[in-house]
Amino acid sequence: MNSRVLKLLEFDKVKEKIFRYVTTKNARQIIDDLQPFSTMEEVIRNLNETSEAVEFIKEFGLPNFVGLDDVYPYLEKIDKGGSVSIKEIYKIGTTLRCIREVKDYLSNRSLIYLNYYYDNISTFKYLEDEIFKTIKDGEEISDFASENLFKIRKELRSKTAAIKRKLSEILKTYSKYLQENIFTVRGDRYCIPVKAEYKSQIQGIVHNQSSSGSTYFIEPLVLVNLNNEVNELIENEKEEIQRILRLICMKIQDSIDSIYLSIKIVYFLEFIFGKGNYAIEIDGIKPDISDEEDIYLISARHPLIDRESVVPLNLNFMSDRKAIIITGPNTGGKTVTLKTLGLMHLMAHSGLFIPAYEGSKIMFLNEIFADIGDEQSLEQNLSTFSSHIKNIINITNNVKDKTLILLDEVGSGTDPEEGAALAISIIEHFINSGCKLMGTTHYSQLKTYAINSEDIENASVEFDVKTLKPTYRLNVGIPGKSNAFIIADSLGMNSSIIESAKKYLSGDTIKLENIIKTLEEKTTEAVKNNREIEILREENKILNEKLKKRIDGIENEKFRIIESAKEDAYKIITNAKREIDQALKMINSLEMNGIDLSSIKDLESARREIKKKIDEQNKIKEEKSLKNNSEVNIEFKSGMSAFLKRIGQNVTILGNPDSKGNVLVQAGILKLTINTSELESPIKDKSTKLAKSKKNLKLRTSSMSTSIDLRGMDALNAISEVEKYLDDAFVSGLHEVCIIHGKGTGVLKNSINNLLRNHVHVKSHRLGEYGEGGDGVTIAYLK
Repeated sequence: MNSRVLKLLEFDKVKEKIFRYVTTKNARQIIDDLQPFSTMEEVIRNLNETSEAVEFIKEFGLPNFVGLDDVYPYLEKIDKGGSVSIKEIYKIGTTLRCIREVKDYLSNRSLIYLNYYYDNISTFKYLEDEIFKTIKDGEEISDFASENLFKIRKELRSKTAAIKRKLSEILKTYSKYLQENIFTVRGDRYCIPVKAEYKSQIQGIVHNQSSSGSTYFIEPLVLVNLNNEVNELIENEKEEIQRILRLICMKIQDSIDSIYLSIKIVYFLEFIFGKGNYAIEIDGIKPDISDEEDIYLISARHPLIDRESVVPLNLNFMSDRKAIIITGPNTGGKTVTLKTLGLMHLMAHSGLFIPAYEGSKIMFLNEIFADIGDEQSLEQNLSTFSSHIKNIINITNNVKDKTLILLDEVGSGTDPEEGAALAISIIEHFINSGCKLMGTTHYSQLKTYAINSEDIENASVEFDVKTLKPTYRLNVGIPGKSNAFIIADSLGMNSSIIESAKKYLSGDTIKLENIIKTLEEKTTEAVKNNREIEILREENKILNEKLKKRIDGIENEKFRIIESAKEDAYKIITNAKREIDQALKMINSLEMNGIDLSSIKDLESARREIKKKIDEQNKIKEEKSLKNNSEVNIEFKSGMSAFLKRIGQNVTILGNPDSKGNVLVQAGILKLTINTSELESPIKDKSTKLAKSKKNLKLRTSSMSTSIDLRGMDALNAISEVEKYLDDAFVSGLHEVCIIHGKGTGVLKNSINNLLRNHVHVKSHRLGEYGEGGDGVTIAYLK
């Protein structure tokens, strides 16, 4: 694209908006160099990259570009064997860390268009570690950068401390000769401030004198050797630091090409995610790119006009139309329409999202030319006929296939009749050259020309004659009116002058104005209806999106529940199989020892049958309970009785439920705050029903013992046996059983009592009394 049109359409101002989303000089340079791409493939690829960045920002947030710095100059110095400072190496380290973090950000994403960048980024964790181990806080070399540096600094601190101790002694001894009771450093040497009159009283080397001459800075002779040693250590420290930095530079130099490439890619990714951020700011979309001559903009907004005041542009400029001629009053939005159309194409061709609605389509162009004003702002119009003609001549000399031409006030600035004729001829020339054209005019001749042409469409910007203000809306298909008479009348001009002026209009002009007026009225009504339809469409779109999210959420939850149920079922089956296998091994072992297990097998068969019936009854009960809960909507009030499922008994409601359904209830002496969803209708004669249920399920067998002997077992096996025994006893209808555990150390007794305390089948338990076995047995009463 030619640079003149980029300036006229203010593309640089759009790029300045993107600057806010990048931090490095190199990323800003990429934005600064950004221009429309010359092939359709490049345009689509860059738009897709922006699209993927937008998706990632919305779902995962921005990648972390903190620490990314402009380190090219430092790398160039290292590459040439030059020296770099501690801070410069540290900045290289933070940049390498940023590279790694950006790659980590991309590593867990489903990449399509950004995959090239991910594949070509290298990470340098070993260099990062080396740099951050060596440099502390970005400004100084760490003591642990090398063993030699550690030793030098340790000795340096020791020598410095010795000097300070010696100085303290000197200050005490010679305090009366000193200007101040302090020591100072002059030229890397520790000195004391001696009064001029006592200079001869202290042996040493004079390093400096105050400006007044009253003080001499003297290095005592006793400190000369120590100062020499300290200065030597300081020089050794500097040499060691330089050696450490050279080693790091050599390691960087070994990977310099990969570092250059990776940094370049991350700079470009910063630019891409900057485009993505800007797209989100303007609520932009990725437009469809048409290789045909189709332009279709839905609610396109000029990105440089405040969003609260900008009027969206709706434009249907398909391949069956070569040109659109816009007419209407001044400051009605004609020029903004031209700039919006041109800027939408510049942005899309540069890989930027455009501020419009989904479904908008732009045409792939080889060039855009514009003759708008005299390269002035939207508020001014200082163009002249000569400047217009000069620009148009330049356009005619450079026009090519797939070109969009934007002409503002074509043919203006000269005699209206000649100007209109010239404007028609210019438009015909560009149409015959295969160009797509949009122009603005006040000439009635161009309106008539457009009406009579199959390739040209009239359009107008709305003007509210009641408020005398433009609405800035574009109506395609209807020519506009300048409304000069209406404006003059509303401003108070003498009506006789206006009526006299109308007499000078030709009959054709009056007829055309009346036709335009009728069309405007009909179009205004149609536009109003379209707006209402558009609002409904947007509301429907939002509702559909919400519904889709809700359905997706339900499907995800359904999948999670099914997967969880499968996993639970697998665990249950696995555990059951393991227990069955253990039981079979035990039975086989007993059979091998010659024990008749026919009665045990019969008992186990009966136990399984009863367990099956219990499970069936429980299932039926649960289904019935769920059905009752779903069908019956009970209104619980203060003073009512209800059944609380959590504790399995009836409770009294102490107050009315609040707005969330929470209510205070009393169960015996216990008061609880629960939700009404946990309450059911009160259950009457619950104990009778339970007793009846037990009676129906009672296993009548004389082989069920009322006691179990655990002596000789360890606690773990004993608990397993007791649990199985209590299940059998409960199913058999026993109300009282005796568990023999012996006295011993008391470990087995305590384990059994702990089990019985919370067992589901046990109502209460106690130790045996005299004649029952005493402390060696426990009596358990079953529910």
